[in-house]
Amino acid sequence: MDAPFPRSVVGIDVSKAFLAVCYQASPQLKHLKVPNTKAGFQQLVKVCGTQCLFVMEATGT
Repeated sequence: MDAPFPRSVVGIDVSKAFLAVCYQASPQLKHLKVPNTKAGFQQLVKVCGTQCLFVMEATGT
């Protein structure tokens, strides 16, 4: 009995220099690579929107 998730999920692989992003733009998956800076984050939000669930991996120290 799974209910559909109400928001889009955006997966982010974080590195020191870049954010590698995977998101769904119906009906296909899209990829985006932005710098890990304030400007890159603003570009990410502009492309994906503010009503998404941003999920990042938890590796490293």
